[in-house]
Amino acid sequence: MQPRQEKNEFYGIQVLRGVAAFLVVVAHVGIALRYYGFVEIPISDFGASGVHIFFVISGFVMMVTTRSNWRDDGSWYRFVVKRIKRIVPLYWILTTAKIVIAACLPAALRAKTITPSNAFLSYLFIPSYNAVHVVSPVISAGWTLCYEMCFYFLFAGVLLLRKNPLYYVSALLIFLFGIGLLRHDNWGAQATLLSPFLLEFAFGMWIAEILVFSRYHPRRTALLGMLVVGTAGLVGIGTNVGAHQSLHILVCGVLAALITFSIVGLEDFVP
Repeated sequence: MQPRQEKNEFYGIQVLRGVAAFLVVVAHVGIALRYYGFVEIPISDFGASGVHIFFVISGFVMMVTTRSNWRDDGSWYRFVVKRIKRIVPLYWILTTAKIVIAACLPAALRAKTITPSNAFLSYLFIPSYNAVHVVSPVISAGWTLCYEMCFYFLFAGVLLLRKNPLYYVSALLIFLFGIGLLRHDNWGAQATLLSPFLLEFAFGMWIAEILVFSRYHPRRTALLGMLVVGTAGLVGIGTNVGAHQSLHILVCGVLAALITFSIVGLEDFVP
């Protein structure tokens, strides 16, 4: 059995990331079909659970890739550059393309939702209200990147201070989540970031600490049980949030963490 901290690749995470990406695509296809009046895809609501898995994976990956160099000079700078190269160019191109289409071919979009401030803040990954007072970037699917960039900003700040990201970033995420419990609608669009979604990044970070760096090896039966519970839970919950959206996100985050934990742990049992 190869120690996890000596591994260069976590193949289970790559597979899980692919599954999450597929679920998100299914969810957006279902939304588009409903928007244009076509038939609904029965599993499209479950597809939204891919976002929770993505956020947990993001926390896991950031922890694994920075654990050995967080004390190094310039670690924060290298971290920021990598994140910008990975996300910003394509997202800005897509955002610009939609703005141009909205300006030149407004009939191509069924609703005029882009405002100048909404467009500007979209480039900065800052949540904002669009023309119909909905919190959404120009590319609606980009709302997840607002959370990702918030997490990266906190992570880079802690790296700049040469502090252990595990403890300090986790504490910041929990603190922001706690403030979010007091949030009111009049706090503004940016306050939507104060969400239980933030905890999912912390879940991923602690999964890396427990399974990768602490050499904890759970039993296979326990891991399989977590995988079944996590998957069945996400399928059963779907997107029926009702009036308890925060609780729904929190529960889905825990279930996504169980799935991610089990996938990483089960790699020990794969030849």
